[in-house]
Amino acid sequence: MKANFIFRLRQEKGWTQSELARILSVSEKTLAKWEDGIGFPNIKTFELLIRVSGKTVTELLGQDGQDDALLEAIAIYKGEIKTRNRIIVTLVAAVIFIMIFLLDSMDLIGFGFLCLSVLISLIGIMLLFIGQQQKRKRNKSLWLFILGGCFLASPLVFYVFLLIIVPFAYGGPVPT
Repeated sequence: MKANFIFRLRQEKGWTQSELARILSVSEKTLAKWEDGIGFPNIKTFELLIRVSGKTVTELLGQDGQDDALLEAIAIYKGEIKTRNRIIVTLVAAVIFIMIFLLDSMDLIGFGFLCLSVLISLIGIMLLFIGQQQKRKRNKSLWLFILGGCFLASPLVFYVFLLIIVPFAYGGPVPT
């Protein structure tokens, strides 16, 4: 890539390198490398660049043959998404397999005490993770953090109540 679209956009808008770097949340050094053709913004940063420029992808890139670099960046991003999805599917399958094994090896009440609390905690972790992703996208995500924290803490509160408070209410632990 030669004198590239990022440099042209910055010149059109009258921005300094530091202003555009601040807008894109990258360092000036990184922006300078992109302008020199030593790299390319990741797909999320590229989407932000499209939004702040007010242009389409083809208008922004022009006809400098930089479509290949964009297609390469998109392919890398899609590969990362596929890898992440494979990991998620593998983990879900493992959890289902373990739960089926545990359901088969213990009675329903024991399974409920063990697996239900683990499932509720996993839902809490998932909600916290989704909230973090939404926060990165600058969406309002406070309710996800609150709900995720409640789901994550509820098994702990339940077990503290069941194993500590209830026995003490009935005279404390009985020595065996």
